[in-house]
Amino acid sequence: MSRDNNVIMINGRLTRDVEIRHTQSGMAIAKLSIANNRDYKENKKVNYFDVSAFGGVADICYKYLTKGSQVSICDRTSPAVAPKQ
Repeated sequence: MSRDNNVIMINGRLTRDVEIRHTQSGMAIAKLSIANNRDYKENKKVNYFDVSAFGGVADICYKYLTKGSQVSICDRTSPAVAPKQ
C-alpha cells in the first residue's frame, strides 16, 4: 500500500522582518510572512502565507533573513481544525 504525502513547498519573498519570541522554556519561535506571486497570462495574483519556525531554525531565520529576502519553505502542513459547536 502506498503512503500518502503531506508536503507543502512555498517560494517567495518575506513581506516583513522576522519576528521572534521565546517560550518560558527558552525555545525560539519565529513568525514569517511570505508573498508568492502567481502570474498566468494577464491574471496576476499574490498569495500570502504565515509560517512559524521553531528552535534552531527560528534563530537562523531571525539572524539571516530580512524583509524582501527570497525564501523557499518545504515542510508538512497541518490543517486548522474548526471548533466543534
